[in-house]
Amino acid sequence: MRVELVNLTFSIDSILVAVAMSPKLWVVLTGGILGIVTMRLVVGQLIALIERYPALVNGAFIIIAWVGIKLIAEYLHTAGYTHIAIPQWLSLGLIGLIFVASFLYARQHEKQKLTRTERDTQQLYDDEAR
Repeated sequence: MRVELVNLTFSIDSILVAVAMSPKLWVVLTGGILGIVTMRLVVGQLIALIERYPALVNGAFIIIAWVGIKLIAEYLHTAGYTHIAIPQWLSLGLIGLIFVASFLYARQHEKQKLTRTERDTQQLYDDEAR
């Protein structure tokens, strides 16, 4: 069930991005199909990574929110409602920065969890030795 939900979520995301990037139907359909195929190929590794570093999920949500904000800003700029344009280098740099920060946070969180586990194991060992 989780795999299908992740597939559906990323397929919808791919379609929305394709619609925002191109009005051509074949681009939208190709984006959706490639999204489904790609998720089927990497979903096992993705689930394993998320199980090991659960804090990465928060970083992914922040990245998705940023992409949504950028798409809205681009639409408003293209439609002439605002003169704010977000450069592509800034957007991609921010996505990279968010990913690196969430990965480092997730690794630190895992190390703290391991340290607590080792400390608890040592405490149990010491209790049994007494």
